[in-house]
Amino acid sequence: MNHQSKKKETFPPPLPDEARGILPPPLPEEARVQESKENGEVVELSSDDLKELSTKTKHDMKETVDKTNERGDALLVKISEKTGQPPSEEVVEKMHVLSGEAERAGEELSTGLKSVEDPEVIKKQRVESHDEQLQELRNHVHDNFNILQQMLEDGQEKKSERQTEQIKGQLLNLMEAMHTLSQNIDPEIKQETLSHFIIVDKMKEMTKLKKGTSKEISQAFSDIFDEFNDFIEDEVVAQLVREIRREKTGISIEHVIRELYGRTPEEVNQIKEKNRSKVVEAMKRMKEEGAITTDTITELHEINNRGIVPKSFSDFRSGSMGVTFGKRIGTLPKDVLQEVEGVVERANSLLEGRRNKKYSKTDFQIATAMLHNQLLDIHPFPDRNGSTSLLLMELLMSHQGYKPSPKREGNYYKTVRRTLGHNPVAIGVVGYEHYLIANKPGHFEGDTIDDETAEIYDRIIERHHGNIKSKLAA
Repeated sequence: MNHQSKKKETFPPPLPDEARGILPPPLPEEARVQESKENGEVVELSSDDLKELSTKTKHDMKETVDKTNERGDALLVKISEKTGQPPSEEVVEKMHVLSGEAERAGEELSTGLKSVEDPEVIKKQRVESHDEQLQELRNHVHDNFNILQQMLEDGQEKKSERQTEQIKGQLLNLMEAMHTLSQNIDPEIKQETLSHFIIVDKMKEMTKLKKGTSKEISQAFSDIFDEFNDFIEDEVVAQLVREIRREKTGISIEHVIRELYGRTPEEVNQIKEKNRSKVVEAMKRMKEEGAITTDTITELHEINNRGIVPKSFSDFRSGSMGVTFGKRIGTLPKDVLQEVEGVVERANSLLEGRRNKKYSKTDFQIATAMLHNQLLDIHPFPDRNGSTSLLLMELLMSHQGYKPSPKREGNYYKTVRRTLGHNPVAIGVVGYEHYLIANKPGHFEGDTIDDETAEIYDRIIERHHGNIKSKLAA
C-alpha cells in the first residue's frame, strides 16, 4: 500500500512571495547546541564557560528578535510603497505570526539558559530525571524476582528438566536486572542507598529461595551466581562488608560469603578441596622459581581462598583497614607492606643459607616456624591470615624435602606437625605464638616501630582490651 508523506511543517513559517529575499539575521553560532567530542568522549564546558555563553546568547537573542520586528515593519512599508497599496491582511498576519514565534523562541531559550546559570536547578533536574530512570530499573528487579518466585512455587508440583532450564533462565534475567541497576547508580546522589539496599536484599532473598529447592535447581542457582561472581563481590559483598565494619558485629567475611551464596558445608568443603589442589600446584612452581616475593604471598592467599573470601581480600590491608585477632592487633595498615617485605627478605636469606649449608635441618625448621609466626602476627590480609601463614611454612619446608599434600587437612595442628617434620622445638614455637594471641595483648614489633607508632599501638590495644572485657562482662 502506498502512503503519501505528509508535508513537514517548518518554523518559522515561510514568508509570502512579496517578502522573499528579506530575512531576519540567523541565530548566533554560540546559541547552537552541538555535541563536541574529543578522543571519543563528550567534552563538557565548565560552569564559568556556561554562564558566559548564557549571558552572550540571551543578549544576541534579544537583538535578533528586535531586528526581526524592525525588519518586519520596514518590509510592510516597502511592500506598500512598491504596490501603491497597503499590505494585504494575509501578509500582515504572517508577519505577526513570525514576530510572535521569534519572541516565544527567545523566551524559551532564556528560560532554559537560567538553568545553566543555576547549578542547583541543573542538579535538581538531573536527580529527578535519574530517579525516574532508577525507579523503572528497581521495578524491573522486583518484577523479575516475583516471576522467579512464582516459577519456583509452580516447579514444586511439576518437576522437569525443562522447568529447571526455565528457572535458570529467569535467574539469569534477575541477575542481569540487578547488574543493570547497579551500573546506573550515581555515587554523587545520596538517594541511591535505596538501590543498594534492593540489590543486597534481593540477593539475600534469592539465597533463601535456593535453600528450599531440589539438587538440580540449587545447582542452577550456583551456576548463575558463579557467572555473576564479580558483580556479587563488587556490589553485594562490598556493601555487606561496610555494614559489618560499621556495626562491628565480629562476623567473619568467610561466613558472610557462605551465607550470601547459600552454600552448604559440603559445598564449602568442595571449594576448599579444589583450592587446596591448585595451591599445591602453585607451590611446586614457586619452589622451582626459587626466590619469594610479596606477590608470592598474595598469590598463595588468592588461590587458597577463591570462593571463600572476596578477591579484593587478597590485597594487603591499606587505608584505615585495621584488624584484631584474639587479644592482639595487626600491624598498622600503612606499615603492612614494609613489614611483609621484611618477612620476605628474611625468608630468602634463610633459603640462601640452606643452599650454602649454613643451617642445620633443625635450625631451618625452627626459623621457618618463626617466619610463620611473624606473618601471622602482622596479619597482612583482612581475613584468612592463619591459612596463608601456614602455606608460607609449607612453601619454605618444600625446599627441604617436604611434599605438600593435595588433599586438604582440616586439622591445623596436624598439618603444622607434619610440615615441621615433627620437630618438637619448632612446633613449640608455633604453639607459643597461639598462646600469645589468646592471652597476651600486643602486636608485631617489626622494623616500622618507633616511639610514635608504639604509642598508637598502646592506645589501640588498650581500647581493644577494654572492648574484650566489656563483651565478657555482658
